[in-house]
Amino acid sequence: MRVSRYEAITRELTPSARKVFDCVPVQEAWTPFRISAELKRQGTPKDRRLNDGCLAALVRDSLVTHDTLKDTYQRIEPKVSAPVLELVTKEEVVNAK
Repeated sequence: MRVSRYEAITRELTPSARKVFDCVPVQEAWTPFRISAELKRQGTPKDRRLNDGCLAALVRDSLVTHDTLKDTYQRIEPKVSAPVLELVTKEEVVNAK
């Protein structure tokens, strides 16, 4: 997913989905229980069904991956496109010297 699409989707998240999204880590995969515990630690306890619905929406929008065997969720990092390099001709290099 490109950065521009990633930012567009995250801008349109509901406040509840945004809080759940912020609790899903990029580095490791967490279970729904651990995500709920993190929400509770931050002072925004949510109903388990609401968290499951937010996680399902985040998976549908391709912002989070879901491993069904382990029942874990992990946030996706957007792909940064490589910068376009300009080709320099030999004449420009000789003229520069």
